[in-house]
Formats: sequence, C-alpha cells, structure tokens
Amino acid sequence: MYTQLAKDVATQIHNPGIHATAVLNSAFVDVTPEDPRLVKIAFTPAEPGSVRLDVALLDQDRKPLDALMAIVPVENASRIAYNAFFQAVEVWFPPVG
Repeated sequence: MYTQLAKDVATQIHNPGIHATAVLNSAFVDVTPEDPRLVKIAFTPAEPGSVRLDVALLDQDRKPLDALMAIVPVENASRIAYNAFFQAVEVWFPPVG
C-alpha cells in the first residue's frame, strides 16, 4: 500500500519541469535542475485507516533540512501529499524576482 501511494504521488507530481521518482514507500522530487535539494515524500504505518505522511527537504547529501509530518486517512493520502508538497515548495523554493 505504501509503495503504491508513493507511485501515485510521484506520477501526479511528475511533469516536464519537475522530476519525481518513487522508491519503495517514498517519492523523491527534484524541484528545479539548478537546485541540488530534493523533497522526499514518505508514507509509513500509523493507526488503522491512516498513514503517516512525511514531507522533508533534503540537501544534496540527502540530509534533512526541514520537514513536516501528519497522520492522514488512507483514502485521502495521495491527494493530501500532493497538496502538502506544493505548499511546502512555496516555502522551501520561493520564486525569485
């Protein structure tokens, strides 16, 4: 289930400007080619009917710089992860100009 959630989110996020790859229970997102930081979206077990959602900003060595965590309903997990990703990107990758 967690692997499928990661695949679903990576597929939803991936586009010509943003590269997203699912690996096991996580999706790794390269937001901009010019920035070596990555966003990791991970799904892990939580209470029945829910999953733990972690969205983390990683440096070029994959060390965490910042993170957020939530317990979310399984049925809404990929949608919530998608929305959380774009909200975090607005903070972690502010527009220049």
